[in-house]
Amino acid sequence: MKRADRAVILEQFKTIYRAENLEMAVQALENFIAEWKPKYRKVMESLENTDNLLTFYQFPYQIWHSIYSTNLIESLNKEIKRQTKRRFFFLTRRLWNVT
Repeated sequence: MKRADRAVILEQFKTIYRAENLEMAVQALENFIAEWKPKYRKVMESLENTDNLLTFYQFPYQIWHSIYSTNLIESLNKEIKRQTKRRFFFLTRRLWNVT
């Protein structure tokens, strides 16, 4: 994907996951694919073949962001990793002091 197109593509892609309902999201996705497929055929074909891309629309609006955003998951995983490393370090230091 060309650097010059990235900002435009990302901005247009937001119209898909910010749509008010599934029907509007499907229409936005179809428009998005139609516009960019001539230039980025393989990427758009991969979007066409993703059945679960809009699954979050089946859930209540209040939790959509939690479902379509991986930031929460990434943040949780990072915190678990950080806490695990810190506790392991102190456990190891205590063992060193015992011997």
